[in-house]
Amino acid sequence: MRRMIQREDTLLDLARRYCEAKSLALATVSTRAAKDGKCFLRLENGGAVGKSTYEHAMRWFSQHWPPETEWPEEVERPPVETEHAA
Repeated sequence: MRRMIQREDTLLDLARRYCEAKSLALATVSTRAAKDGKCFLRLENGGAVGKSTYEHAMRWFSQHWPPETEWPEEVERPPVETEHAA
């Protein structure tokens, strides 16, 4: 039986949706969003993710989410950070 807590399910769902929208491999998105090419593969196999990795990946997805793809309504979206002019 696969046992994952909600944040792992959420992160993996976002990763899969992003992969589909951008036609990218899961490992590619894992490298970009979690700074670890095997992170999402581990989640698929029932692994876990630490709080800081989860928060970083969620911010990354929010910042890079394709405008033509709807953000899942059941997932709270982190605010998109804007760059400040120097």
